[in-house]
Amino acid sequence: MRLCIFYILSYLLLAVNGVVVPQTSQDEDIFSGLSFNETSSLEGLEDILHARDIEALRRRYSTTEGSDQLEKRAITVNALIYRVTIDGRNQGNWQNWIVSGNIVVTSPISTTTKNGRNLLDFFISVGSPAASPVAGSIRYFTNRYLYTLANGRFGQSRLDYVYQTRSGSTYTNTIDTRYAAANQLSGFNARSGLLANVYLPDVGSWTFTVGSGSKTCRGQIRVDGRGFIEPGRAPYRGRYSGTLISTRKLTF
Repeated sequence: MRLCIFYILSYLLLAVNGVVVPQTSQDEDIFSGLSFNETSSLEGLEDILHARDIEALRRRYSTTEGSDQLEKRAITVNALIYRVTIDGRNQGNWQNWIVSGNIVVTSPISTTTKNGRNLLDFFISVGSPAASPVAGSIRYFTNRYLYTLANGRFGQSRLDYVYQTRSGSTYTNTIDTRYAAANQLSGFNARSGLLANVYLPDVGSWTFTVGSGSKTCRGQIRVDGRGFIEPGRAPYRGRYSGTLISTRKLTF
């Protein structure tokens, strides 16, 4: 009993003095109880990736690799694919919109970026911001290595674009402004139409809350971005909810 009290008091003393106490890793909680089929791609889910959108980005915005190549060897991650609907009505956007797409959640990809270790990594893919602009369309990667899922010519580095924290079942991703300009395959539309600009998210944050058994998700996105070509800035505000549609073990 005395020994137990000693350990409790010691823990409290360390906390009061600002000493970080190691915590049990919970990184894989979201994947618990699910089965994963081994694959090297997202085949069967072609709506997640739009090759024409990547080519449109390269043609219109001169997208280049533009970062140090760190490690080229393949990695394997667990991945959850959610079908989501994002509601951007009456939230300060330039147009009201409701759009649907996907969020891919993977186990963390290692990085040397100095913004802390992510517990999870994310790829948001809603519409085709460059090839077919529609207000509310958005693509966002939390780590450059995930570019490989969109196009093998990119993603040869493991640059991490966000600060990430977790509170309970909610993950908050805050854009690291130091590296935002390098996240060139990410972007969103503030307006619809063939001449609508694509904006690169460079400030703000978004949340991801996982539901019971990882079967559902919800969250909100509140970011701003600068135009790739035209000067000026635009907001992106939306609340979303979604349902798990597929699980994969990706090697890429």
